[in-house]
Amino acid sequence: CDVKYASWASTRRGQARQYEKEERGLASTLEKCFHMAIDLDRYPKSIIDINLLVLEDDGAVLAHAINAISLALVDASIHLFDLVTASSVGYSSNKLLLDPDREEESQQAGSLTLAYMTAVQRVAQVEQSGELQIDVVIQGTKLCIDGAIQEHALFSKHIKDQIKNKRPTS
Repeated sequence: CDVKYASWASTRRGQARQYEKEERGLASTLEKCFHMAIDLDRYPKSIIDINLLVLEDDGAVLAHAINAISLALVDASIHLFDLVTASSVGYSSNKLLLDPDREEESQQAGSLTLAYMTAVQRVAQVEQSGELQIDVVIQGTKLCIDGAIQEHALFSKHIKDQIKNKRPTS
């Protein structure tokens, strides 16, 4: 898994390699997340490369990256145990914000990102930052799972529609 940020990806422009640490961390997290989702037994002696270029960082990059990679793997006909969808919450001013943008992220006390495999009901990845009370973590986890389930339904519908459109008519 390889992750790169475009030089114009966010408001922190002008610094030569400002994202290097974030890129390595994000790549490692994504690799762990998809290692359990891809049916690797179907691809012996194969290498599956995931290359991600972040063109714009306006918040919740990890969740959006997981969703984009899931759809890209499906498009590439890579067999998955389940479609991985992700959602993120930020905690700010005593409320949870689903998929916060960059401005909301800068004001939050903590965040939680969760990747979920709906059909098999498994959490593929969880990342938390900041200090959050346990009840906030529980609420945030439920909110992330609900968001991931809704995204799964939307993605599944989209994939089925694409398959129908690709079928040859006779």
